[in-house]
Amino acid sequence: MIRSLACILACSRLLSAALLSAAAVGAAQASIVVDRAPTGTYYTSLVNTAAGQNFLVQFTLGSSIDVTGFQIFTAAAAIPVGTAVTVRIRADAGGVPASSNLHEFNDNVDASFNFDARSDISELSFGAITLGPGTYWMGVSGAGLNLSWISYDNGGPIDAPDQTVMTGNVDQGFSGLSYDLAYRILSASSGTVPEPATLALVGLALLAMGAARRRA
Repeated sequence: MIRSLACILACSRLLSAALLSAAAVGAAQASIVVDRAPTGTYYTSLVNTAAGQNFLVQFTLGSSIDVTGFQIFTAAAAIPVGTAVTVRIRADAGGVPASSNLHEFNDNVDASFNFDARSDISELSFGAITLGPGTYWMGVSGAGLNLSWISYDNGGPIDAPDQTVMTGNVDQGFSGLSYDLAYRILSASSGTVPEPATLALVGLALLAMGAARRRA
């Protein structure tokens, strides 16, 4: 009897650990809702600061999305985790950014990953911002440090119409040679499916608990 109770307690702890693991996996995963990762060759690195030159990129959503993060392709080994950034989001006004921000806030780079010899991916995550279907402009710039933004020649025009240069919060229109600024926009995954190993652990714990209860 005592051994059965001990087994039940042990199985309960195993089940709790498995469920926590599944929850952690679900929370950590995010989906890419806009992907402008490089497909061509490196072109240049552009100065990108919130108070000076910075950039907005245009994107379109087909449905309502909770935006929870941004990946900006930056100069390799140049942007440490914790770097302060400014995030700006504007509505579209006939193919150009609206004159004021829908959202503007400060945040920090949460993670950094190497992409190639010239660039890293600097990632930031933030509380969900719900954007309905439509066209928007978004940018992430250094709040102090230059958050150098990498551009690639992906085969499009030099002056891409879906990006614009700002001075502080003032849109200057795009002038200069930049090709395609590289970035991704992220959203928290909904209905995340736990990994097979986690599901197996949950099943094993439930079976063991059932056997222990029958013996008790």
